[in-house]
Amino acid sequence: MAYYWEKIYSHFRYTVKEVQKLVDFPIKKPTYTAKGYELKKEKVDTDITLGKSKPIINSRYKKGEFSYTIYQSAIMEKGKDPFYFWVNDNDKIEHYELKGAKFTFAKTTGSNVKGIKMIVPAKGKDSSYQIVIIDDILNKAELEKIMISFLK
Repeated sequence: MAYYWEKIYSHFRYTVKEVQKLVDFPIKKPTYTAKGYELKKEKVDTDITLGKSKPIINSRYKKGEFSYTIYQSAIMEKGKDPFYFWVNDNDKIEHYELKGAKFTFAKTTGSNVKGIKMIVPAKGKDSSYQIVIIDDILNKAELEKIMISFLK
């Protein structure tokens, strides 16, 4: 059974470069990262589907034992959105706008985990898309700086 599963899944495994050809938004790296943090791992998660795949690009930035993860994807419904993997309706959620993009910020109840989500508006031939950062060390202002650097 594992042999067949691997054979099927091999058709849904992509590099970031390959997935850029499949999505209709630009996959970017932030022009600003938190001091001392470096990109350590990048991977693409995809669902196995007969329809159009909605890949999520994961980028992990680390500084020693600390890290934050950036997720880039098409705009997702709540059940598949990486923001809501960590944040639930009981958490304090704040919605606002910065630099022409819609932001959602939340700090999870009972832990230091914070999530920030930005909806980047459509521009030219590129569709709107979302970027999510999940972290437990950086403050809101630092997370916003990272997010805004994607708009440059």
